Amino acid sequence: MKILSLDVGQSRIGSAIGDSEIGIAFAREVILNNSVCFEKIKIICWQEKIEKIIIGLPLFLTGQESEQSKNVKLFAHRLKKVLPKEISVQFFDERFSTQEAERKIKEIKKKGLVKDNDCLAAANFLQTFLEK
Repeated sequence: MKILSLDVGQSRIGSAIGDSEIGIAFAREVILNNSVCFEKIKIICWQEKIEKIIIGLPLFLTGQESEQSKNVKLFAHRLKKVLPKEISVQFFDERFSTQEAERKIKEIKKKGLVKDNDCLAAANFLQTFLEK
């Protein structure tokens, strides 16, 4: 099954794609969080034959919802309205994915391969999801 993960921020959305058969996630691209982002995500789903979308849910370390997690839930609700019903959408606890992405980007910059933190965060929590 092909899976798209989204790390939703106020102005940018990191994306990554993985395949449950292969078990590997790949950072894809940054999508601007604006009026056309839902259409862009819909196109990615069509192009990549996505069957499931995993959206990072930013919680406080205590596990309680943050203001951003409420925004992410609203985003997911709006996204579900434009997607085909066959594509399921679920949340994934992403509390540590951004910090892990920042650590990895330092390593990648040393090698001269620069990727965006948002996409790496999406790839990190998708990789964790695939491993479970």
